[in-house]
This record gives sequence, C-alpha cells and structure tokens, in this order.
Amino acid sequence: MELNYKEIGRKIKDARDRAGLTQEKLAEKADLSITHVSAIENANSKFSLRALANIASELDLSIDYLVFDSHSTKVFENEAIRILSDCSEQEARTLLFLLKTNKIAIREFEK
Repeated sequence: MELNYKEIGRKIKDARDRAGLTQEKLAEKADLSITHVSAIENANSKFSLRALANIASELDLSIDYLVFDSHSTKVFENEAIRILSDCSEQEARTLLFLLKTNKIAIREFEK
C-alpha cells in the first residue's frame, strides 16, 4: 500500500484548524519541530510512526483515519465507536438521534 502523504497532510491541517491550534502549538504538544509539522502538512516530508501517533493523539484522530481512504466504512465505524466510548447513556442516545435525523435529512435533500 502506498501512503498518500498529501491527503494525510490535508487531514492533519484540517483537524489542526478545527482544533484552533497553530502549527507551533501542535508541534509543541506532539513533541515535534514546527518545521516538521509544516513539512508533514504540505507533504514535503515523510514521517515516523511515532510522529504520526503523536499528532493523531493530540488532534484526537485515529491513525486509521489519517492513513486509510476516508471513504472506508470501517474507518467511520471505528471513529464513531471512539467518539461514543466516553459518552453517558443520555449523550449517546442524543448523538444517535441526531445521526439518524441527519441521515434522513441528507437523503431527502439528495432527492
């Protein structure tokens, strides 16, 4: 399997932006240099598993999500399980309700 460094970098940058982190802050938290974080985001550098794991951990992402095709059902299932893992029963019920409602709305919109 060939890694798509450009796609991995895009996912990291998007997640970093959503988290409101600068490259400098992510680098500090992930124990990497700012230059290395920038190079990873721009697909100008390969990275070690340790670096990827540190980034994933700091951005609350799975390595599966970063490395594999984002359309893989298994990746989405794993991410959903991870998101629900620390929820109370009420939070899980609410999230499930929202998921079902949004699924219906998306399908109606697509018609």
